[in-house]
Amino acid sequence: MIEANWGDTIEATVYNNLQMPSEGTALHWHGFLQTNSQWMDGVPAFTQCPIPPGHSFTYRFKAELYGSTWYHAHYSAQYVDGAAGPLIVHGPKNVPYDVDLGPIMLSDWYHSSYFPIVQSIVAPSLNPPIPTSDNNLINGKMNFNCSQVPSGHTCTNNAGLSKFKFRSGKAHRLRLINSGAEGTQQFSIDNHIMTVMANDFVPVQPYNTTVVTLGIGQRTDVVVKATGNSTGAYWMRSKITCANSNQPEALAVIYYDKADNASVPTSTGQSYTPGCLNVSMISSYRKAS
Repeated sequence: MIEANWGDTIEATVYNNLQMPSEGTALHWHGFLQTNSQWMDGVPAFTQCPIPPGHSFTYRFKAELYGSTWYHAHYSAQYVDGAAGPLIVHGPKNVPYDVDLGPIMLSDWYHSSYFPIVQSIVAPSLNPPIPTSDNNLINGKMNFNCSQVPSGHTCTNNAGLSKFKFRSGKAHRLRLINSGAEGTQQFSIDNHIMTVMANDFVPVQPYNTTVVTLGIGQRTDVVVKATGNSTGAYWMRSKITCANSNQPEALAVIYYDKADNASVPTSTGQSYTPGCLNVSMISSYRKAS
């Protein structure tokens, strides 16, 4: 994670040590305007040349916006294999909160490397294949059902889940980021209401919702009041929609102050209609305005 304060200068040196395949790379700082620094935007063949293998490049730009975003490789589909991370710029608050829980990155995950997937998509074909992700991740973790893997392949059933701590009665800021390649994400927390405070660096009139929908690359900052049982554990969920996935739902665990950190939540998911449009948020916003 890269952190800065509003108005800081961010400087990051990227070393390209990629092998097999050996290829160029570049990092894009998602959502920044790059005023007077457009050559630092990191889109190869548009704002810079790719960084050649064995070489480095230093990015230097101003944190002219504040809120939650991410950086990612912009060469081919490298970020699909994990060349990405969160970037947080601290600034004014339009909704008060007590605890900053930090970034929560939601990403569809492909067990195959991105290179053969891209090759199959761009190959001449009357019916090009539609990519299907293997599963979904919250902050890079999620258990996988190994029965879906062909025999002869290595697989771990209980790869592990991301875990978060809630403090009873406190308001927590969650920085949601869809860092996936193909799927829209629908995010929720069992038995909890989220107050949306910002979208894509833009503070908004706060409104409440039980599900947040994020397209690829989008960010939504929410504040969640810890109104649950002080000994309880609750599921955090994100589900891929509008895309193909063999295991579309990702889970993470929220433990309260006095909860048994080895316990498994028994909470029930929020009720909503899956889809590509953010119907719940739109209706909530209209009520708030």
